[in-house]
Amino acid sequence: MRSGNLQRLYKMQDYCEKGRCLRRTIRNYFGESAPDSCGSCSVCCGNRYGTAAPSGAKTAAPKSAKKAAASAGKRTARAAAMSEEERGDLFEELRAARMDLARQEHVAPFIICSDKTLESMCDLLPTSPDAMMSVNGMGSHKVTRYGATFIGVIREALGETGDIPDMTRGRYRTNQPWTAD
Repeated sequence: MRSGNLQRLYKMQDYCEKGRCLRRTIRNYFGESAPDSCGSCSVCCGNRYGTAAPSGAKTAAPKSAKKAAASAGKRTARAAAMSEEERGDLFEELRAARMDLARQEHVAPFIICSDKTLESMCDLLPTSPDAMMSVNGMGSHKVTRYGATFIGVIREALGETGDIPDMTRGRYRTNQPWTAD
């Protein structure tokens, strides 16, 4: 019994510490074959949980070309005008902002918002609280708590200046359903 537990412990330690594709390791464990690199886990993207990517490092684009083409119809004109490199840079800046918020609140980054929500921000480029409310995954509570940070990152990427409206008052702070005025 004890040696079986030790073997499981060693396997878990190996999984956590080796720089191999996490998806491949899991699939191999269950007897499935997998490519050497999935291109989407934290190891393949060069970013382990709780660490930032090395300065200047390019990680994988937030979406595959196929998914990006499928969502292009949902993008604003300004987002469609961005190159994939600019969009990838914005996504990474939003991820870094999310990581900073997560560290401040001592929670995992996905508690702040998901990658899908960040991708939606890249598609819609919200620069106001009202526009941020239309982002998938951003309700009134998250707009109130985190909206100013994400709006600031987006505005900076677009070269916009100006004050961000106070989001601690009005409809952003209530639990009532949001409606357009």
